[in-house]
Amino acid sequence: MTNTILYLQNFAAWTGWTWLLLCDQSSSAVAALPCSSWCLVTQDRGTEALDILTKLHHQPGDLNNEAAQSECRAIKTQLMADSSEPKSFVGIMRKASYRKRILIEIFVQCIAQSTGVLVINNYQVLLYNGLGLTGYFPLLLYGVYTAWAALLNWVGAMFVDKFGRILMLTVGLVGCALMVAGEAAIVAVAAENKNNHAINAAGVFFLFVFVTFYATCIDAISYIYCTEIFPTSIRAKGVSYSVIGLFIMTLSKQPVPIAFAQVGWRYYPVFVIVPLLGAPVVYFMFPETKALSLEEIGTLFDDRNETSTVEVREDVADKLDCF
Repeated sequence: MTNTILYLQNFAAWTGWTWLLLCDQSSSAVAALPCSSWCLVTQDRGTEALDILTKLHHQPGDLNNEAAQSECRAIKTQLMADSSEPKSFVGIMRKASYRKRILIEIFVQCIAQSTGVLVINNYQVLLYNGLGLTGYFPLLLYGVYTAWAALLNWVGAMFVDKFGRILMLTVGLVGCALMVAGEAAIVAVAAENKNNHAINAAGVFFLFVFVTFYATCIDAISYIYCTEIFPTSIRAKGVSYSVIGLFIMTLSKQPVPIAFAQVGWRYYPVFVIVPLLGAPVVYFMFPETKALSLEEIGTLFDDRNETSTVEVREDVADKLDCF
């Protein structure tokens, strides 16, 4: 989505900026969105919170719904318990279950960026030039690539609750690695056959399938996962640690122009090997949070949970013993 915004800004630079005001008007729709049940409970608006929960349980307006009432009580009790938990940056690091979360989210962000998505995005025009594509066509492909990625972010967000975070992240990492491997092979061949239209088309194909895997299975999902594993009381601070992983990988991309100039396609295996090594770690060691409430997620990390409504499966809890 960020890439789409940047592309639109560049587009506006030579088409005029006034039409972008239409995009700003969409922000007014935020006022029509309902507050979360957690937010309403913190404001002593328990009845409204219960009403929201009845809608989530597909029984709108039924304030006597037992499941909704139980969840509302759980939220109230958990909020009281969280009030005594550490909330400073230093305090967060002192608690073992919070450190587990921080390690996981930094790893998730690092492994997501290890697919080479930043390199492909920032140097995409050069990649197309390497395939023998010149003139306006690389910029046109870049625009289509960015718009396609924005659409697939929405698609991924729609399916994440059906397939789960861990499965989608794993599929995305493996898929991206395979597509980069294919792109490396095409670039190597294209160096000697730049006027071969079949090779050029194959190179574009691998880049677009790459972003299909990344945007659908990694981009939005990585931020969802890093956000929901933290309790509401410290979520803002907790998620800020994930940015460390993001920018560590951003800084690590500084040698990319030199690497492309010196070794060319031989630099691509870095973006193949690292994601393939990280995929088993994500799949076998990270807990799945699909269909779990915030209280239930807390039990996965051994939090003191006053309101747990489930017993965490032993095989899921064991995944965290390594951290």
